[in-house]
Amino acid sequence: MSQHSWIEEEVEYFDNHLDEYLKLFYEHPAWKAYRAAADDLVAAYPIESVLDLGSGPAPSLPGLFERMKNYVCIDPSTANVDYLKTHYPKARVFKATAELPDLECGPFDLVICSGLLHHIYDPHLVVRLCANK
Repeated sequence: MSQHSWIEEEVEYFDNHLDEYLKLFYEHPAWKAYRAAADDLVAAYPIESVLDLGSGPAPSLPGLFERMKNYVCIDPSTANVDYLKTHYPKARVFKATAELPDLECGPFDLVICSGLLHHIYDPHLVVRLCANK
């Protein structure tokens, strides 16, 4: 299977199962632990600008992103992007893949790739791109 068709299949899944995904996502115990760790991180460092790659249908720091001056979400799923734009109007949302975020919207204090790198054909490329943002 080529890289391109694999990514298209992932995006198609999320476009067709968004409600099911959201229910599982917010009910999962790991989400609460992740949110607590994120709260501690933002409390400990002066973070004002976040790039959230592969954000899915919700910012990785939903309770905190309102305090950010610049919160950018990038996701390739149309359903996720539409949901983000509707429910998180303060976030800047772009429909793109993590390998091709050719956007001038940084620099960033924090780049989040949670739940993303295992979906990427070349994770080293994404890390290099993030380092340059």
